[in-house]
Amino acid sequence: MSSFNEILIALSGGVDSAVSAYRLSQMGFKIVGVTFKLWEFSGGSIRRNNLCCSDDGIAAAKELCENLNCKFIIEDVAKQFRAEIIENFIQEYRNGRTPNPCVICNPQIKWAHLIALADELGIEKVATGHYARTFRRFDDRYNLLRGADTRKDQSYFLYRLTQEYLARTVFPVGHLRKEQVRTIADNFGLPLSSPRESQELCFLPDGNIKSFMRKFIPDATERGPIFDSANNRIGTHNGIAFYTIGQREGLGGGYSQKMYVLDIIPSENAIVIGAENELWKTKFLMSDINWIQKIDRKFDCTVRIRHFHKDSPAIIEPNGDSAIVEFEKPQRAITCGQSAVFYDELKVIGGGIIDKIMC
Repeated sequence: MSSFNEILIALSGGVDSAVSAYRLSQMGFKIVGVTFKLWEFSGGSIRRNNLCCSDDGIAAAKELCENLNCKFIIEDVAKQFRAEIIENFIQEYRNGRTPNPCVICNPQIKWAHLIALADELGIEKVATGHYARTFRRFDDRYNLLRGADTRKDQSYFLYRLTQEYLARTVFPVGHLRKEQVRTIADNFGLPLSSPRESQELCFLPDGNIKSFMRKFIPDATERGPIFDSANNRIGTHNGIAFYTIGQREGLGGGYSQKMYVLDIIPSENAIVIGAENELWKTKFLMSDINWIQKIDRKFDCTVRIRHFHKDSPAIIEPNGDSAIVEFEKPQRAITCGQSAVFYDELKVIGGGIIDKIMC
């Protein structure tokens, strides 16, 4: 029998999950905290845990649970994280694409293990510190909504959550602004691993992606040709793994105008560069779509093509597990491997992986 007065919460040692746990405890829920050990990267002679489960993070999460008088669990899921997230990340870069590992990790690692552990413990609900919200509809299905703090909204990273996961998930800080969350943490002296917020990939604690690439994708770090959009060789790059669409750094000099990465061609170990105006595109094909609200017909909505992109009006033409997206106005640096997420104002409709730029 599942318990409705208990909630299993994922803790990182950071302010958002700490305040989430504190708020749930104050609301009368019996909470159980869990920290997932995801990854340990050995770069040279240095060995570091990832940002989500550093020694400081684990210590802060443990202290928080002691203060709240609740059980604390550490789950080692490093083997699964390596197989499902790191290997995908490596393969995508090897294929000249720019992946977003967080959107894959959330459902396949974090929620999958949260739900499995909750079932094992007989707990119905799980919680995280994400800035997002859920809404139960009249038909008992769930909507995923943007977080109230538009600057911190994390719904983009959660579009792959299923109805099963959404029905069992609570976002205790989703209706708060970041400033309010920090104030709660300060006022009640909640133990935190670090006051900083990292924008790095969680498995790169030192932010050194070049070291990671050289260790795990050496074939994609070899130098190769740079072509312009007329197929003239005009330079030499340092390895396709070090470039993404729209990038300006690392292209060398001597050009008559500012140049940007337009395309990556892994079969030729080459990149194509051009002027800024060549980055603006309107239409693309996407695949591997997760529908939170299934729509089988052509429809209008707004679409985000990266986390910090302001979603823009577009027409979606679904076709099973794929779709064609056509923006009303051209967008800069649409990138294969990244996620495109569909919105109806506050509501996430669904999303998928960008596969091919059409025009």
